Amino acid sequence: DMADRWDGAVADGAAVPFKNDAFESVFHSDVLCCLELKLEALSECRRVLRDDGTLVFSVLLISPNLSSDAHQHAITCGPPYIDAPADYPTLLAQAGWRQTDHADLTEKFYNSVCDLFKQEENNADELIDLFGEKSYAERLTSRRKRIEGLEAGLIKRELFRAVASS
Repeated sequence: DMADRWDGAVADGAAVPFKNDAFESVFHSDVLCCLELKLEALSECRRVLRDDGTLVFSVLLISPNLSSDAHQHAITCGPPYIDAPADYPTLLAQAGWRQTDHADLTEKFYNSVCDLFKQEENNADELIDLFGEKSYAERLTSRRKRIEGLEAGLIKRELFRAVASS
């Protein structure tokens, strides 16, 4: 039964509370763009994954080859730690991974964020009751910035699959 083979934890991504070689696969969605220690988190994923295991993750990232000003603007459009010390294929290799697949999910993500923004506007009264006016306004501001970054081509959402490098 798949439910018996699943485990999860809330932990520091750079120091997960699992033994070496504990898992056959690791999946995380939009985690690395919210962590400062990206290489360490990828290394921890490698440590807890069996040698024949697979890592799959999605991540928001800054588009490559931007001017310095555009890069700085992109940082303001994404999650707190969207800026990375290297591109993800490089980080994967440094952490002991070999990338086997990659997909650009930006358009689908853009459509999803736009839909979410519209729903949040349409349900303003309920969301203000739930989160408070200040928090609701901050959510909308964050979504607007994300949409702006996506429309300008400053940020992207991508999916990676990797296996342990030999």
